[in-house]
Amino acid sequence: AAKANTHVVNHAGRTLALVESSLPYEITNDLETVGAYDFGGKLVDSMTAHPKICPTTGELHFFGYGNIFEPHVTYHRADANGELTISRPVEVGALTMMHDFAMTSGHVIFMDLPIVFNLDIAIQGTGDMPYRWDDNYGARFGVLRRDDPFGEIRWFEIDPCYVFHVANAYESGDSIVLQAVRYPELWRETGGFEGSAVLWSWTIDLRSGTVTERQRDD
Repeated sequence: AAKANTHVVNHAGRTLALVESSLPYEITNDLETVGAYDFGGKLVDSMTAHPKICPTTGELHFFGYGNIFEPHVTYHRADANGELTISRPVEVGALTMMHDFAMTSGHVIFMDLPIVFNLDIAIQGTGDMPYRWDDNYGARFGVLRRDDPFGEIRWFEIDPCYVFHVANAYESGDSIVLQAVRYPELWRETGGFEGSAVLWSWTIDLRSGTVTERQRDD
């Protein structure tokens, strides 16, 4: 069984311990385990360990990944009362390891990046993460309007990289600025953390359909 060892979030009166490979685990304020929580049977896959709570609406936005079969990724939204109201597929090319995502006042941004499921490693059963860098997969950000959650996801190609964690994202005129910790490459040979990452910024111009990216720090 997966251990809910990554993050804890409190929403709509429930405290949920999270790991991205399985359902949330509800715990009490005294840290007693209540058990797996599936939003009344509505959540059938996993839940990211990095959901976002909107400070304006009180909604909980999150996604799940890990399905061998499509959809590999599903976007979910729960209202301020904790009711799961939206679940929609996010079309990606393979079972990509999607750890985090970004949210602004008007959009959610998915990161479809080139660390993908590797069946050979999974079969070996060595305990290594069954995901590896794929030079042929490409890298892109998917932008979805929050007011049209079942609408089109617009995809924007970026330079290949991997991101575990988003630092910030916000609207800027007709653009979205996303700031995150970027690895130029990771997990080519093994699933370790020998690579180093730096803070990076991407500006997604929704009008022109282009992305500019730059390093923010060393």
